[in-house]
Amino acid sequence: MTDRKKTIERRFLNAVLSAIDKVSPCKVTDDEEPDFVVQLGAINVGVEVTRLHHPPMSKGSRAWEGACEAVLKASQDLWETKGLPPVLANISFNKNIDLPKNRWAEVAEALVVCAQQVIPHLPSDGRQVIVGLVTSPWLTGHVECPAEVEFISIQHSSLSRTWWTLSTGGTSPILTRETIQEVIDRKRKLLAKYRKKAPIIWLIVGMELGRFSAEFTIEDASLDNLDTSGFDRVFVVPLGGQVFYELNVAETDDHAEPQS
Repeated sequence: MTDRKKTIERRFLNAVLSAIDKVSPCKVTDDEEPDFVVQLGAINVGVEVTRLHHPPMSKGSRAWEGACEAVLKASQDLWETKGLPPVLANISFNKNIDLPKNRWAEVAEALVVCAQQVIPHLPSDGRQVIVGLVTSPWLTGHVECPAEVEFISIQHSSLSRTWWTLSTGGTSPILTRETIQEVIDRKRKLLAKYRKKAPIIWLIVGMELGRFSAEFTIEDASLDNLDTSGFDRVFVVPLGGQVFYELNVAETDDHAEPQS
């Protein structure tokens, strides 16, 4: 287990815990199978976090994608070094312009400057501001992307850290019932192991999609009539953590939510 993977899992857990009324965990312990054991009063809750990924959509050679990744990493590092507030930044690069290594630092700095100018204009409700080919109407003043960038979309992040991701272009993949159900079914096979650690088990399906991903489009029907049996609570948490979805829970009262 890498520190980065555990850190991402912890952010999804925190997003769920902070959004649930009357839940004040007194202790969270890192573990494996499940990923965490959360002590809620006198009751332990095991929490398994799994992340959905989709393959990157082709937008150029692997070398070009690697250059984009390097610029985004440099941008994210610079943003955090400056102590700027957490944002989700999704960037579409101009594939017709080369990104030689000697330009990476300069482009990264220009991206940060661009994004920094947008911060005062970010809507508090989590909507994104777009700079580039299409500019959000509520963005005032003159803000330009670097020539190597087609557009950048920025929004507040509730995950307490900035994430810079590469726009894959085209239409966002649709999150289907089959995709979610497959994840639940796969994790259900491990419930016996999970319950050795805690009597109550939650499953969090986190949509942290990796450097080369935009985001899933969630259709309401995707979350209907899923078989979540065996789990006490199941959550789907998109990348930003601004909104999360709780799926239907088991109808038995054997593992009811603890009350504060």
